[in-house]
Amino acid sequence: MSIVTEGEYRYNQLIKIFRSQPEPAFEHPTQQALVWGRQWGCSTDVGRLRLVLMHRPGPEVNVVDTSKRLEGIGAFGDPEAGWYWRGNEGPDLAAMQAQHDRLVAVLRQEGVEVVFLDRIAPGRMKSCYTRDSVVAVNGGAIVCRLGAPIRRGEEAPATQTLARLGMPILHTVHGTGIFEGGSFAFLNERTAVVGLSSRVNEEGTRQVEAVLREQGIELIRVHLTGYRLHIDGTLVMIDRDCAIINPTQLPHWFLLKLAS
Repeated sequence: MSIVTEGEYRYNQLIKIFRSQPEPAFEHPTQQALVWGRQWGCSTDVGRLRLVLMHRPGPEVNVVDTSKRLEGIGAFGDPEAGWYWRGNEGPDLAAMQAQHDRLVAVLRQEGVEVVFLDRIAPGRMKSCYTRDSVVAVNGGAIVCRLGAPIRRGEEAPATQTLARLGMPILHTVHGTGIFEGGSFAFLNERTAVVGLSSRVNEEGTRQVEAVLREQGIELIRVHLTGYRLHIDGTLVMIDRDCAIINPTQLPHWFLLKLAS
């Protein structure tokens, strides 16, 4: 025979009335607005762009030393320091900034909210490629872990900026996982693709897949050829069920899947 005190009874009744409620889900618009102030993230590459994270190129690119030419590979670089710059000329910072400013102006004219990184990590001369640091998914962001040593460290400023905005961070790729946003794309609202490469490994992919699985999204793995870095060099979504692809650099089975 169990005895329940009056205090315990009242407490139990209180918990029953004000019970925990797992539904609606974290990503539901009502929950996003209630808890996080607005709806965050996306599940498409071709919807209307509402907000974009950017960095205006700055003095960090001056690390490029054109006296350090790597003959035979068409680039300047310093293997010990980790930086490289492809092409026959060094960066023109003024031109880069002017082009970036024009892009920002066009985005704002289209009603896009442009958010700049609060800071960049010292010496990280590729910080303008913010797409690689973060993947936006339904309800928030996945912070990536970049592969190349010269890019390691871009993750922290991106995380801090997202936190300031109040954007939920659903996962941070950790351990030995590496993952870069340029090798990820949504094919539709229920299907995404990742290009495994020298910048994306299976461990990083497994971690991202776990987040997507909770949202009912299938993640297709495509192993890129050679030293190709990202899938966006072979596939870019431009509309619903419409993509620009390079069929010579994608496996035949994936081409058939795209066509189905």
